[in-house]
Amino acid sequence: MKKLLALLASLAVCCTMFAACSDEDTSSTPDSSSTADSSTADTSSEADTSSEADSSEADSSTADTSSETDNKAPDSSAPDSSSAPDSSEPDTSSAPDSSQPDDSSEAPASTTPLDETVGDKAEFDSAPFDMFDKITHAQQYTLAADQTFSMGDFSLTYSYVEIVDGDNAYAEETDDFMGEISTLAHMRKDGKSYTIDHDLKVYFEDPEPATVEEVIYDTDFAGLAEMLSEGNDPKKTEVNNVTVDGKEYTRYAFVVEDIPLYMYASDGKPVMLAAEEDGTTITVTFTRIEDTADKQYFKIPDGFAQTTAAEYYDDVDQ
Repeated sequence: MKKLLALLASLAVCCTMFAACSDEDTSSTPDSSSTADSSTADTSSEADTSSEADSSEADSSTADTSSETDNKAPDSSAPDSSSAPDSSEPDTSSAPDSSQPDDSSEAPASTTPLDETVGDKAEFDSAPFDMFDKITHAQQYTLAADQTFSMGDFSLTYSYVEIVDGDNAYAEETDDFMGEISTLAHMRKDGKSYTIDHDLKVYFEDPEPATVEEVIYDTDFAGLAEMLSEGNDPKKTEVNNVTVDGKEYTRYAFVVEDIPLYMYASDGKPVMLAAEEDGTTITVTFTRIEDTADKQYFKIPDGFAQTTAAEYYDDVDQ
């Protein structure tokens, strides 16, 4: 799942770079205001000399009329209300309407990264966010998901399995790169930890036992739950009923790392995630979300040969 965070971050960086290039192009245009300022500066010096010449005459005329001005002083007993604001009523012209969500933080509801049909707005329900966060922090759970990164005809697919059973843990990642599939797993069981390579059909015991947190570091469904928490706010999230491939979902649209993210839920449970930016689409499909640990994973597969960490990495480097 860390790849999803990394991909979202990379999409945000790309958008920032495009914006920076646009700003640079704009800044390269000559600033006509500076030219205008210089010409104004030239003429102002001439104006200053003429004003000095007139000042002596102005001083004498001012002296003659000062007495008349003093006699025509305004009546201070009558307040001038022509320009004073009415303090009895607050000025709400510039105050934001706090009752409405901030549109700048919302993902566009019209976007359809999964070619879905967008229906009516739906009521916000925090159940999918709360459930996913609770499971990823529980003492026992099984989570699995498929993640696809696609851009035109190019695509990458990753499959993840993450299982926690108290002090035992199992994490597996399968990569499908243009049809070439590889699977690597890490397991902690009974105080020992192992690395299991399904391609080479070998395994070795780690020189130092890995903790549960270290075993699940790469799959990191808890990190994904933290990302999704950005949408657990009715003021920042647009909720619609949508239809994807004939199935109905509740879709939550919100923004993560400056990228619009869409979560599709059913029966209070997250089913899919999608993000789309500049022709790049990321989809995540949850295949298992369970509050029990699938203990069949906590074993070395039959027929796998044992090796050492040193021998394994020597073979991989070759």
